[in-house]
Amino acid sequence: MKNMDKTKEQLIEEINEMRLKLQIEIDSRKQAEAALRQSEEKFSKAFLFGPDTFIISNLSKGCYVDVNDAFLKATGYTREEVIGHSSESLGIWADPEDKGRIFTQVKERGSVRNIEINFRMKSGEIITTLLSATIIDICGEEHLIFMIKNINEHKRMEDALRLSEERFSKAFNVSPIPMTITTFEEGRFLDSNDSFNDMYGSSREKLQDKTSLDVFWLDSDARNLVTQRLLENGSIRNMEITFKNKTGEKRSALYSAELLNVMGTRCILSIFSDITELRRMEVEIARLDRLNLVGEMAASIGHEIRNPMTTVRGYLQMLRENVDYKREAEQFDLMIEELDRANSIITEFLSLAKNKMVKLRPENLTSIIMKLLPLIQTRAISQNHYIKLELIDLPDLLLDKEEIHQLIFNLVNNALESMSSAGNVTIRTLIENGEVVLAVQDEGHEIDGELLDKLGTPFLTTKEQGTGLGLAVCYRIAARHNAKIDIETSPTGTTFYVRFPIPTNAIITMVS
Repeated sequence: MKNMDKTKEQLIEEINEMRLKLQIEIDSRKQAEAALRQSEEKFSKAFLFGPDTFIISNLSKGCYVDVNDAFLKATGYTREEVIGHSSESLGIWADPEDKGRIFTQVKERGSVRNIEINFRMKSGEIITTLLSATIIDICGEEHLIFMIKNINEHKRMEDALRLSEERFSKAFNVSPIPMTITTFEEGRFLDSNDSFNDMYGSSREKLQDKTSLDVFWLDSDARNLVTQRLLENGSIRNMEITFKNKTGEKRSALYSAELLNVMGTRCILSIFSDITELRRMEVEIARLDRLNLVGEMAASIGHEIRNPMTTVRGYLQMLRENVDYKREAEQFDLMIEELDRANSIITEFLSLAKNKMVKLRPENLTSIIMKLLPLIQTRAISQNHYIKLELIDLPDLLLDKEEIHQLIFNLVNNALESMSSAGNVTIRTLIENGEVVLAVQDEGHEIDGELLDKLGTPFLTTKEQGTGLGLAVCYRIAARHNAKIDIETSPTGTTFYVRFPIPTNAIITMVS
């Protein structure tokens, strides 16, 4: 009896345990069913209302089972035109081979993700998409679910960006104007075009180890001014700057710049056009205009002034010889001396005349210098200086000998007066770039930059007794000989270069 009661208790306990397990199983199934319902509800909402296209097709039959509204809106089909039909009958695949490739990959891997595929819409328009697909089981039958994202606009923007970058790259690289891209903060080179590289005799690779301050800015203040303006305005247009070239020479440029973002780094696109020669030409034109004006005045009034002065000088000489004015002889000498000085100024003044006649004949520049040497050497020695010659054999040039005398004398005189202590004036001749060059070099002080641009302007002088006509006459004589004057100045002295063109027949003789 006792054993039977014990068995009942065991049975009751086992039944209770079974009830508990059954309840747990029921609760677990209810939770799973609820989760499944939630999952199905989420999928259903994503399928029906998502912005991307969803398609469910029967894997074995290849016909559409369901599509969402996004598909119908994108393709232009109605649900009735799609459900139960295959993609082949609708001609949706722009390239039919894509379907076979996708189906093969899905069967092998179970799914595919983000494959770029082109689809044909009902209108015939081809759009580019990203396709993802996986196999799902519906009622024991395999189906394919496709998610398709339209990237047509994205592709269009990519193509437009690529085209824009290609156009910029071509414009940047083939532009005859020097251009660079540097970082805003450090000025480190990211890129430079061929025009810039040629100007500095460098390459993109070599420049990428340097900064813009190393290469073309004169100092940090100049660069800071540019970066400050870029921060204020975002861009710079035709700002005149001074920069250094590969030899360190100061040059003028019109500078433009724009802020860029390159892969998240703030950068500066710099464009600058060297206008050094343009500015020199403007200065030269202004100087020539003034020379022309003075020359016209000289031609108009020079002779009218000189003729009465000659008469006055003659009478002064006659009166000086008169015994009645013997005591005033010294005063007469002073008046005659001042008249002679005025006459020499008028002679220089007349040399500025634009239409002055010159007699161009074959002459040798070296011979002219040698004949003039005793006169200029005497003048140099009297001022505790010395003339040194470095001459070479030269072809004959078409020269007006008297005018070239005046040119050399004025340049040498200018060089002598520039030296306060004992020093040498060196006269050199050379042939350079198809030109005969006369160089007159002193050992005086450096010419100030502002004054340098004005040299050759009539009446410009820094000397108490100067007329400001000596160099102006030199420029006018050079112009009448189709020559040009260049100047180099440094703390050790200044050199004037007069560059004469070599006549064609002289070049032929030299080559022979």
